[in-house]
Amino acid sequence: MTFDVRLLNRALVGFDHFFDAFETRHANQLNTNYPPYNVIKFGENDYIIEMAVAGFKREEITVELEKEVLSIRGAKRDQKVDTTQYIYHGLGARGFQRQFTLHSDLVIKDAQLEDGILRVLILHVIPEEKKPRQIKIN
Repeated sequence: MTFDVRLLNRALVGFDHFFDAFETRHANQLNTNYPPYNVIKFGENDYIIEMAVAGFKREEITVELEKEVLSIRGAKRDQKVDTTQYIYHGLGARGFQRQFTLHSDLVIKDAQLEDGILRVLILHVIPEEKKPRQIKIN
């Protein structure tokens, strides 16, 4: 079943850029499970992104917000030659990048790394100019 987003344009004014961005983002999304993550909703519109980053140090992780895209990157800094002979090597240590497109009213409040889990706190903050108001009819 397909859905024609053009039908929504009859009722949603100015959302055409949103649908274009959605299609582009969906088309460019890589099918990878590394590193695993959770998106948790709490309260009415606040979120936490939890990401398993075991083996990465604080200084090897970058959390960056540019425009409305949250990027979380991990890159090992000291690439020593590992002569260990693994029977099974299931712990990943390769670099990664995950991106999340955020609504314009979401604000990154905090990022914490504890016990191999990175937690990014995202709050919904409505600016005064976007709060409901009465429009005077002339």
